[in-house]
Amino acid sequence: MPSYHQVRLSRTRISPPRRVSRDEIESIIHWRENFRQWREESLISVPDLRKRQVGEVRRMLDRLGLRLSVNPPNAGSEYRVYRQSPGAGTEVRAGTVVLVDVRADRPTATFPAVTVPTVIIPKLTVPNLRSKSLADARKVLERLGLGLRYSPRNAGENYWVSGQTPPAGRKVDQGTVLNLTLQPPIY
Repeated sequence: MPSYHQVRLSRTRISPPRRVSRDEIESIIHWRENFRQWREESLISVPDLRKRQVGEVRRMLDRLGLRLSVNPPNAGSEYRVYRQSPGAGTEVRAGTVVLVDVRADRPTATFPAVTVPTVIIPKLTVPNLRSKSLADARKVLERLGLGLRYSPRNAGENYWVSGQTPPAGRKVDQGTVLNLTLQPPIY
């Protein structure tokens, strides 16, 4: 490449060479030297933050030019640091985020134990519905708080019960659905 030409590179393309002046070259060189010098001078040693309160830690890091991230985020200024990252003595650049894990300095409020009464729902005994009409079976089950499903679905109220599940005498919870098999009436 001829001297005093510059090519710009990006992820997607390479620009064609362009002519640059001697002044432009000098400014690029000075910028690199200044950056190298700034990078070497801007290292800060992270102090040991353990056992210090969050409020004090925040002030210390502000003075050093470092940023603070507290875990948990809702911790008050009286919480104390028990872990930090990066660790004490680590050399970092200005603006680096220092993560601290904190916990309450004093015990948090405690509440007395509360005893919740146990509610016992009584079991119901399934009634014998055989030979009852669908209308009578429906009334009995509604009164007990039990559900009803039957077949055939097109059965009339005068159909009679020929079978049931669960069977009569079984203990079930309130709200249990009984399945009834129905037969048409005989005249």
